[in-house]
Amino acid sequence: KGDVTNQWKIQGAFTASGDLQSCVAFDGENYYTSSYTELGEFWKYDKNGKLVERFRLPDMYYPVYDLTFDGRYFYGGDGSNRVFQFDFYNKRVAGIITVASQPDLEITHCCYDPRNDQFWVGNYNTIARINRAGGIMRSLTNFDSSATLSVIGTAFDGTTPGGPYIWLADGASSMEMLD
Repeated sequence: KGDVTNQWKIQGAFTASGDLQSCVAFDGENYYTSSYTELGEFWKYDKNGKLVERFRLPDMYYPVYDLTFDGRYFYGGDGSNRVFQFDFYNKRVAGIITVASQPDLEITHCCYDPRNDQFWVGNYNTIARINRAGGIMRSLTNFDSSATLSVIGTAFDGTTPGGPYIWLADGASSMEMLD
C-alpha cells in the first residue's frame, strides 16, 4: 500500500476566501470548494491555497454538502436523494444520479470509491454504496444508535495499510471514533 509516515501530520492548510465553504475536493492540480448556503457557487484554489476564481454553474440552484472527484468529474449531494455530476472545467452540470428507491434519503456526504467505480453516500446517520445509475449496492442504516453522529463529509482511503477505509467527518465535533 502507500507510505503512511506522515499520515497524521497536516500536509498543508489555507484560509478560504469566503464563509461556510463546507466541502472540498482536489483534482491533483486545484482545490474546489462549495457552500451549502451559497447556492450554485464554487471556488477554485491552486495547490498553495491562492484563490484562482469563484464561479457559478448555470442551472445549479441547490446547496452542495460534500464534494468528491473521480478523475474526470466532481460530484456532490444537495440534501435530497440526488448526487450531481459537475464538469468544473466546462462550468456545467453534466448529470444527476438519483437514488430512486430511497426518495426520503437526504445526501449530506459522498465519496468516490475507485475500486468499484461507485460512490459512498448517506445522510447524517447513514451510509450506502451506490452505482452510477443510483442503485443501492450496499447499505448500512443508522450506524450510530445514540444518534449523536452527524456525518457531513466522507473520504475514501485506499492507501492506509489494512484498508481501504471510508473516513467520516462528524459535524457534531465529537472526539469519538466509529469503528
